[in-house]
Amino acid sequence: VAVWSGVNNPAATALLSPPLNPGFVYANGDTYDAGLGYAGIPSTRYKVCWSFNPTSGGGIADYKVDVGQFTMNGAVQDVVGQCTLGQSCNLIISGTGLSETNQVKIVMGPGLCGSSSITAAVLQ
Repeated sequence: VAVWSGVNNPAATALLSPPLNPGFVYANGDTYDAGLGYAGIPSTRYKVCWSFNPTSGGGIADYKVDVGQFTMNGAVQDVVGQCTLGQSCNLIISGTGLSETNQVKIVMGPGLCGSSSITAAVLQ
Protein backbone atom coordinates (compact mmCIF):
# COMPACT_ATOMS: atom_id res chain seq x y z
CA VAL A 1 0.00 0.00 0.00
CA ALA A 2 1.39 3.41 -0.98
CA VAL A 3 1.88 5.84 1.90
CA TRP A 4 2.20 9.63 1.72
CA SER A 5 2.07 11.85 4.80
CA GLY A 6 -1.24 13.71 4.82
CA VAL A 7 -3.01 11.28 2.45
CA ASN A 8 -5.83 8.96 3.53
CA ASN A 9 -5.24 5.59 1.89
CA PRO A 10 -7.76 4.06 1.52
CA ALA A 11 -10.04 7.06 1.05
CA ALA A 12 -13.80 6.85 1.55
CA THR A 13 -16.34 8.14 -0.94
CA ALA A 14 -17.67 11.68 -0.60
CA LEU A 15 -20.98 11.04 -2.46
CA LEU A 16 -22.56 8.19 -0.49
CA SER A 17 -26.32 8.15 -1.05
CA PRO A 18 -28.82 6.66 1.43
CA PRO A 19 -29.26 2.85 1.29
CA LEU A 20 -31.66 1.62 -1.39
CA ASN A 21 -33.23 -1.89 -1.18
CA PRO A 22 -30.53 -2.47 0.78
CA GLY A 23 -27.18 -1.31 -0.45
CA PHE A 24 -25.33 1.81 -1.44
CA VAL A 25 -25.76 3.95 -4.53
CA TYR A 26 -22.75 5.83 -5.80
CA ALA A 27 -22.81 8.43 -8.54
CA ASN A 28 -20.69 8.25 -11.68
CA GLY A 29 -17.74 10.54 -11.19
CA ASP A 30 -17.73 9.91 -7.43
CA THR A 31 -15.06 11.76 -5.45
CA TYR A 32 -12.72 10.10 -2.98
CA ASP A 33 -11.14 12.75 -0.74
CA ALA A 34 -7.64 11.50 -0.02
CA GLY A 35 -6.41 14.62 1.79
CA LEU A 36 -3.32 16.73 1.11
CA GLY A 37 -0.11 14.80 0.58
CA TYR A 38 3.10 16.49 1.67
CA ALA A 39 5.64 13.68 1.93
CA GLY A 40 6.21 10.36 0.20
CA ILE A 41 7.60 8.92 -3.00
CA PRO A 42 6.39 10.54 -6.25
CA SER A 43 6.04 8.04 -9.10
CA THR A 44 4.03 6.97 -12.14
CA ARG A 45 4.07 3.30 -11.06
CA TYR A 46 1.05 3.30 -8.76
CA LYS A 47 -2.25 1.55 -9.41
CA VAL A 48 -5.75 2.33 -8.08
CA CYS A 49 -7.64 -0.67 -6.67
CA TRP A 50 -11.32 -0.49 -5.71
CA SER A 51 -13.53 -2.46 -3.32
CA PHE A 52 -17.32 -2.52 -3.15
CA ASN A 53 -17.46 -2.96 0.64
CA PRO A 54 -14.08 -3.68 2.27
CA THR A 55 -14.14 -5.44 5.63
CA SER A 56 -12.30 -3.96 8.57
CA GLY A 57 -9.90 -6.92 8.78
CA GLY A 58 -9.70 -7.81 5.09
CA GLY A 59 -6.84 -5.52 4.25
CA ILE A 60 -5.49 -5.19 0.72
CA ALA A 61 -7.12 -8.47 -0.37
CA ASP A 62 -10.55 -6.78 -0.33
CA TYR A 63 -9.52 -4.39 -3.13
CA LYS A 64 -9.98 -6.71 -6.13
CA VAL A 65 -10.92 -4.31 -8.96
CA ASP A 66 -8.09 -2.65 -10.90
CA VAL A 67 -9.44 0.84 -11.68
CA GLY A 68 -6.33 2.12 -13.42
CA GLN A 69 -3.02 3.90 -13.10
CA PHE A 70 -2.18 6.60 -10.54
CA THR A 71 0.59 9.20 -10.60
CA MET A 72 1.77 11.06 -7.50
CA ASN A 73 3.51 14.16 -8.84
CA GLY A 74 6.06 16.01 -6.80
CA ALA A 75 9.69 16.44 -5.86
CA VAL A 76 11.77 13.69 -4.29
CA GLN A 77 12.31 14.54 -0.61
CA ASP A 78 15.44 14.45 1.58
CA VAL A 79 17.56 16.43 -0.89
CA VAL A 80 20.68 17.82 0.76
CA GLY A 81 21.69 21.18 -0.70
CA GLN A 82 24.82 23.13 0.04
CA CYS A 83 25.99 26.49 -1.24
CA THR A 84 28.95 28.78 -0.54
CA LEU A 85 28.65 32.52 0.02
CA GLY A 86 30.06 34.42 -2.92
CA GLN A 87 29.54 31.48 -5.31
CA SER A 88 26.71 30.57 -7.66
CA CYS A 89 24.15 28.40 -5.85
CA ASN A 90 22.35 25.65 -7.79
CA LEU A 91 20.03 23.06 -6.26
CA ILE A 92 19.22 19.94 -8.26
CA ILE A 93 15.64 18.80 -7.67
CA SER A 94 14.25 15.64 -9.27
CA GLY A 95 10.81 14.09 -9.15
CA THR A 96 7.71 13.20 -11.16
CA GLY A 97 5.59 15.67 -13.13
CA LEU A 98 7.79 18.69 -12.40
CA SER A 99 7.26 21.78 -14.58
CA GLU A 100 8.63 25.25 -15.25
CA THR A 101 6.01 26.75 -12.89
CA ASN A 102 7.47 24.93 -9.86
CA GLN A 103 9.55 26.89 -7.37
CA VAL A 104 11.57 26.24 -4.20
CA LYS A 105 11.97 28.45 -1.13
CA ILE A 106 14.71 28.14 1.48
CA VAL A 107 13.11 28.46 4.94
CA MET A 108 14.08 28.44 8.60
CA GLY A 109 12.27 26.85 11.55
CA PRO A 110 11.39 23.46 12.98
CA GLY A 111 7.92 23.10 11.41
CA LEU A 112 6.63 21.47 8.24
CA CYS A 113 6.90 23.32 4.95
CA GLY A 114 3.75 25.37 4.49
CA SER A 115 3.13 25.77 8.23
CA SER A 116 3.11 29.07 10.11
CA SER A 117 6.02 27.93 12.31
CA ILE A 118 8.59 28.49 9.55
CA THR A 119 9.82 31.67 7.89
CA ALA A 120 11.58 32.42 4.63
CA ALA A 121 15.35 32.50 5.08
CA VAL A 122 16.97 35.89 4.43
CA LEU A 123 19.98 35.31 2.19
CA GLN A 124 22.04 38.40 1.40
